Amino acid sequence: MIEATVETFEQLSADVPPVYLFAILGGSAVGAEASVVAKRFPRTHPLSTNAVGMLVGGAIVGAFSLLAGEPRPLPQQPETQLAVLYLATVGAIGLFGLFLFILGRWTASASSYALVAMPLVAGALGAALRGEPLSAFFIVGAAIVGLGVYIGALSR
Repeated sequence: MIEATVETFEQLSADVPPVYLFAILGGSAVGAEASVVAKRFPRTHPLSTNAVGMLVGGAIVGAFSLLAGEPRPLPQQPETQLAVLYLATVGAIGLFGLFLFILGRWTASASSYALVAMPLVAGALGAALRGEPLSAFFIVGAAIVGLGVYIGALSR
């Protein structure tokens, strides 16, 4: 069932502080640069490359969390523990390995289009797992992204 929900409109008009928008922009820039660096870097095993990156990233995020005085409780619910386990294995190592596989066969620019599709897959799977309908905005947006990926990465 397709429907435009009230939550969709609320998300579109959400008041987001500029610092968060700049963080998203910065993350995108770093991700794009990482693709270029990984393309030029000597081939290494995805597991070891990901381990180094996750340790460095975890240390940085942990340090900022300590500085901000945030609580850092461990997940208590089994569902949350399974989600973290999935994200740490399939979601991080598996997808990173697949991305490096694509990066080895395509240009860095074309490979970046795979990253654009990830939120669409995550949104669709999340909706399916929770039994929620996909909004018309999501479906139209997914079609636009799909067309853009086709034109930018696959068409001649």
